[in-house]
Amino acid sequence: MKVKLSEPALADDLVSFLRRAQCEAERGENGTLTVTLPDALPEEAARLELEAYLTAWRALHPGVLVRRCTAYDL
Repeated sequence: MKVKLSEPALADDLVSFLRRAQCEAERGENGTLTVTLPDALPEEAARLELEAYLTAWRALHPGVLVRRCTAYDL
């Protein structure tokens, strides 16, 4: 899954946060990350789990927008 940040300078922080949550996360270009949840069950469960992590990270970084990208965003 792809994730987009409004502030690319915080991408490394989000990568670290997601890795601590046992996600595989790699920084891409322009504040985009590629995230895999290796232990997640079906794809819908992985999306929900990622949304929970992103919600927690947003709470630590008020004002920063972060969202999961769809195929239309890429």
